[in-house]
Amino acid sequence: MNRYTTSRDQEERTVQYEKLYKKYEDINIPRITDVKYRIDLYPEKRDLKVDAVLTLKNRGNTSIDSIHFNMIDGFNTQIDLPNSKMTLDDKEHLYRIYQLNTPMQPGDSFPLHIISEYDSKGFENEVRSRKS
Repeated sequence: MNRYTTSRDQEERTVQYEKLYKKYEDINIPRITDVKYRIDLYPEKRDLKVDAVLTLKNRGNTSIDSIHFNMIDGFNTQIDLPNSKMTLDDKEHLYRIYQLNTPMQPGDSFPLHIISEYDSKGFENEVRSRKS
């Protein structure tokens, strides 16, 4: 079933997130320069699958030793980042860090493969059609 979160719980989680991850706010991050994707929709089940290959490029002036991801709640996401190791998987705050084996130098680029799936759980609220 779907998890219910009160607004107070969400606010507390947001405060914790900022305390934990605000220190990364100004780090050099790679930019996405190319995207190839396939999206499969399953309307009868209200499910979704995204398979994407992105090209990441360091457009900054400093090397990048890790890649940070904000995950999406409710999605099962697999990340294939060559020459890296996941060093943090914070499921509560939906945050992952992948440490690169060799830092990404300015001008370097490499592929990132992501598969993300959403499998609906529970029941949809009643949907009513508007009559004119």
